[in-house]
Amino acid sequence: MIVPLIVLAEACSWYAVLTTAQRAHAIEDSLWGVAAALLVAGLLVIGPSQVAGLYLPMIAWCVGGAAYVAYIFIFDVPEYWSRWRADQTKGSRRLSIGRGVIDVCRRRIVSYRWEVWKTEVLWMSLYFSVGVWSSISLVYMSIPLRGPLH
Repeated sequence: MIVPLIVLAEACSWYAVLTTAQRAHAIEDSLWGVAAALLVAGLLVIGPSQVAGLYLPMIAWCVGGAAYVAYIFIFDVPEYWSRWRADQTKGSRRLSIGRGVIDVCRRRIVSYRWEVWKTEVLWMSLYFSVGVWSSISLVYMSIPLRGPLH
């Protein structure tokens, strides 16, 4: 169930980027939150059958995953939803997918201003550090209790 959710989330992400439809980002992040919740549930279900040495990492993955799910639904989804509502209030127009492709190929606005990035810093910092390394560490979940190591 998780892989199709991720594929759908990525499709929503690309749609949102190309069309500037912030509601699609809210849907994308909701799907990521559900996928993470399913991953944590899966870890809890398979936990007892894993290598004893992975017990503490599994606890860390579950706690981190639960914190991620909470962050997504408490902060991230509402942020994108408020952006969508602000766009609705302003009467902002969406781009077609074709115009969006042209826009992303041409747009080159570089900004170092805190005002532009302040709402993105927390998730980007966590995503490109903790998120990446914890995702890589999940590879070790494939080590079975019964196998060539015992």
